[in-house]
Amino acid sequence: MVASFEAGVGSSMEGEDFMAYQNTRVLVSLKGEKPKYVKLQAASLDELNDKIVSTYVKSGRIWEFVKHSEAAEPAQQQQHGKVPLLKDYLNEWLYVFKAKKLKPTSIKFYATMAKDHIIPGLGDKRLDEITVTDIQAFLDERAYLSKKYLTEMKVFLSSLYKDAMEDKLVDNNPATSRKLSIPSEKVKVVHALQLEDFQDIAANLYRLDVRQRTLLGLMMYTGMRRGEVLGLRWEDIDWEKKTINVTRNVTLAQNTPIITTTKSENGIRTIPITSALETILKENSEQVGFVVSTKADKESPLSHTMYNRMWQSISKKIDLHGASAHVFRHTFLTLIASTGADPKTIQALAGHGDIQITMNRYVDPSKQNLLKATETLESLLFSDGKVKDTTSAEPIAS
Repeated sequence: MVASFEAGVGSSMEGEDFMAYQNTRVLVSLKGEKPKYVKLQAASLDELNDKIVSTYVKSGRIWEFVKHSEAAEPAQQQQHGKVPLLKDYLNEWLYVFKAKKLKPTSIKFYATMAKDHIIPGLGDKRLDEITVTDIQAFLDERAYLSKKYLTEMKVFLSSLYKDAMEDKLVDNNPATSRKLSIPSEKVKVVHALQLEDFQDIAANLYRLDVRQRTLLGLMMYTGMRRGEVLGLRWEDIDWEKKTINVTRNVTLAQNTPIITTTKSENGIRTIPITSALETILKENSEQVGFVVSTKADKESPLSHTMYNRMWQSISKKIDLHGASAHVFRHTFLTLIASTGADPKTIQALAGHGDIQITMNRYVDPSKQNLLKATETLESLLFSDGKVKDTTSAEPIAS
């Protein structure tokens, strides 16, 4: 079909006032025996063009001039005006559907991301209005965030749009475009402790009480994640083989500890117990329940508040040199790598699913060439080859 119109220029004069106007008629329907036209008049050509487009939209004939498949046109026409705003769809999608599949900590993470960034940045637009350009601009405005966090937001949006496509609200997923790039200006680098600082912490473990020393010893000598340390039970320790079986994780959602599986299937692993750690673990008289538990109940892992209080108490008694639980994990794996251990061994100890993560973070080929593979971790930690006796001094009460 071809639009039919007749344009002309007319005038109106009253006294000294003079106004030129544009007029035309637009074919809006071919149904019936006679074509149906609408007459339009405007004070300028621009206004007339706007009225022509508006008339075609209202009549539905706009689809004849848009490059769309005939099958898609009716669906798109029905969708128009019914597609929800991103913020409305996101709330239902996250809390009704995704919440059943994710861990509480993940839900809290995504809810915060949505509240702080996605809804303020894109929430007031309809799902079908958001383009690849919009998403790139959204990411560019947040270049001050870490690359990892920006990537998480992109993945979040991609997952949301994937489900919106299934719900037939949109035809494409703008968050999966190959044109998108992560513009982060912030580079977060986790540095391992210097060997001297690590040795200093090890030499002062005796200043802590047994529970504190057990928590810190596990972090220092196993490379376990914080949640894995908090989820460790005494039955996970094989004294005969001198190994720890990592099988569970504790997430600290708000202030309620929740026992879950490990971060991934690769997180289920076996870690050897060093002599230093064995000495610490055997100081515990009651080896039942969780290895690091509350004082009142051995079957209860630490809550977020309890963990923070214990960590603060440890920090007051000894100098942690700015280390966090993650820094101790990073330091342990870095020390293992410095002994000449092969990447697959380090990957297994770390519980990584992707060996590239291990290679990029802990394995430096140039350093491996300088160190003998026969060096052991404990020979690095203790220059005299002997394990520090952590019970040689009276612990300070917490």
